Amino acid sequence: MRYQNPHEPAENIGVLLDYLGAAENASSRYVYRGQVKEWDAALLPSIYRRFLGLDKTYTRASSEFAHSLRRCGHAFIEVKPDSGIQKIILDHPHLPITAQEYQALMRLIRDPEFALLISTSGYQHALEQRIVPQTLPYVLGRLSLWRAIIDEMHRAMIRQIGFLQPFGYMLGMTLAQQYGFASELLDLTADLRVAAFFATHDHPTYLFEGPDAIRQKHGTGTGVIYRLPSAEGNVRYERIDSYNYYTTPNQLHLKDLCMRFEDKSSPEMRESLWEGLDDNGRMAMANATIVLPHFFSYHEFMEQNASRDLSTVEKIDQFLHLYYFGGNVRYFRLLDMPSGSFATSRLGRQSAVMIVPDELRIEQRDESDTYAQFQALEDVKTRDGFQRFYFRHTAQPPDVSPIDREYLWPREGDIFQTLISRVLQPTTEAYGWGEDWLPKRLDLVAGGYVESPA
Repeated sequence: MRYQNPHEPAENIGVLLDYLGAAENASSRYVYRGQVKEWDAALLPSIYRRFLGLDKTYTRASSEFAHSLRRCGHAFIEVKPDSGIQKIILDHPHLPITAQEYQALMRLIRDPEFALLISTSGYQHALEQRIVPQTLPYVLGRLSLWRAIIDEMHRAMIRQIGFLQPFGYMLGMTLAQQYGFASELLDLTADLRVAAFFATHDHPTYLFEGPDAIRQKHGTGTGVIYRLPSAEGNVRYERIDSYNYYTTPNQLHLKDLCMRFEDKSSPEMRESLWEGLDDNGRMAMANATIVLPHFFSYHEFMEQNASRDLSTVEKIDQFLHLYYFGGNVRYFRLLDMPSGSFATSRLGRQSAVMIVPDELRIEQRDESDTYAQFQALEDVKTRDGFQRFYFRHTAQPPDVSPIDREYLWPREGDIFQTLISRVLQPTTEAYGWGEDWLPKRLDLVAGGYVESPA
């Protein structure tokens, strides 16, 4: 097979596209990841790159492989569990933090009004409203550290309370990954042209810069496209709530997850799911939950919805209300999206695919939760079927029209952006329970690219 040696790359991205495209047929389908260079590090999801690495590796021959979640990994990199904040502090050695300062920071992080102030007025104004004047200059001088910790904590809270809890693990985690909150998943695409774009357009602007700029920034003139066999369709007709952190398969196509909201192709969307149930069964089985809200019966809820046509935003709001205030009901049928919604969204235009890494995991439980005592993550580069193909960067961008940054990250008409905005919009209800509240940090949603170089 050609172009798999970095010292013998394809002469340009167009040649590699033709070569890889010729391998796509009805029986051989692939998913791809394009990078402007091949990084020396293991291929891990973004959230784990924020953890402290422990410089230990494991293989299938290791006794620890008995704790594999998905049984597909070959090489595993150990990390220190839940060490994101610790890594941020270590990455700022010029700004040592005292225990007293850290406690003050935690109090701010747990203040809902402070989160709102950041989102609506920016960091400096938020700090001016919450920090005594004599201390403010000291805090502003350490803003890079404070901001990194605050944003990391708020992202974690939003990921858990705003995504995973209301939408379930598969859909919630993929939305978190795609819209800037980091996740336990790794981005790939089912569209070779999208991979070619990412392989030739560098972040954060994703404008084509050519070989000289790439070489100056990264020290190489060679790009790479990774390839794995596709598992499209593996969850298309499965209930979203059938899977959790431990059971999600190792590859997820967002088309499989999201098209159900348009074509009613999955069990949680089909009318036939309810036709075989009596009233008690419907109340008990409503969308993979134990009970419906105590203030609703199934028929009352349906009659209320049937009285008029709800807008998409109203449906989203009712879905969220039912979850947060109605007994944690994930009533996915309310996410009845107009035809074409997925195709015009960020997820659809990027033909997004998520790789779920295998993991070696040993847990411990305390009075309130379960934590990882030992955690080692699969280096996806070592997975069965993983291949890499190299090309030379040239002055000619790939011919992948209409794919450009504005196409891949639409500013309007993205229904999932609308959904996330309803979750995080400061003017909507304060979703959450007690201390488990949702920071309304709409400012943390990733736009995808910046307009000009940083």
